[in-house]
Amino acid sequence: MQTKMTEHTKNIINKIIECGRSGLYSDLESLFPNWRDYKSFIDQIHSEIRLEGNEQFLHYYETFNRLSEKYDFDSLLNLIKGLTIIENDHKQGSVSPVIALYKKLIEKAGLFYLTTGDKQGIYLLIRSLEQNPNTEIENLTHWILKNSENPYLPFGTSTLISKTIPDIKIEVENWFQRQKETAAREKQEREDKEKREELRKEQAAENIKIHNAKKQSEREFRQSLSNLNNNELLTLISNDKKRPIYYYSNELIRMNKLKPNEKELLNKIIVELGLNETKQSKRLKKQLLKIIEK
Repeated sequence: MQTKMTEHTKNIINKIIECGRSGLYSDLESLFPNWRDYKSFIDQIHSEIRLEGNEQFLHYYETFNRLSEKYDFDSLLNLIKGLTIIENDHKQGSVSPVIALYKKLIEKAGLFYLTTGDKQGIYLLIRSLEQNPNTEIENLTHWILKNSENPYLPFGTSTLISKTIPDIKIEVENWFQRQKETAAREKQEREDKEKREELRKEQAAENIKIHNAKKQSEREFRQSLSNLNNNELLTLISNDKKRPIYYYSNELIRMNKLKPNEKELLNKIIVELGLNETKQSKRLKKQLLKIIEK
């Protein structure tokens, strides 16, 4: 069974509204002597609104959205004022009900506004106020910024520096321009990164293609060596200025039954090989000398 807000809660809210309307905020001190009393009152509103809707869970933001529907524009405006003053002694930070109530008041005024947690929502509100000026909203905004000690009021963000609508307009437009520039720069960086990645992939594919072509050429060259006789092989090796002699190690050590002219060619290769003091060259030289001696 649905229940309604208690008369006790309604009476307290009405007292806060009346203080906001009269400007006699000293009367609020007796309502909430300490932070715990105020927190208990906020929790009580939350509980009663939740039970009223017969719901097991309700986000605090939705709680005050629904509370705002119970009051007309003028009452809601003065409730916001009263709560703002109360919270100077009993701060609620970024979860202040004033944030949600302020947003609903703006909607009641027919303006567009989002609580985004940054200056984007404020930018949208400023644009909406330019198209549909509203003195009451502007005056309330100035009043909150002047009288509140909670840096999150009324917009839900603590990064705003300016205290008047004209200055806020400049600040949020500068912020929005920086956001656009940052977004454009990040987009360009992503595109550049994608291009670099694409070029890297293309280069990698080209390198693989070149590598495979070299391997194929190498296989074909090696295969062609097996078709050469001793004289042709020795002549090729003697004339090859690109590859070291030990490149032909396998072909050289397989030679046998050398003719005199072939031994002469091999001797020249051995002499040239002797100029290289690497272990590979020394080992190959010994093997070739044995072949000549056969």
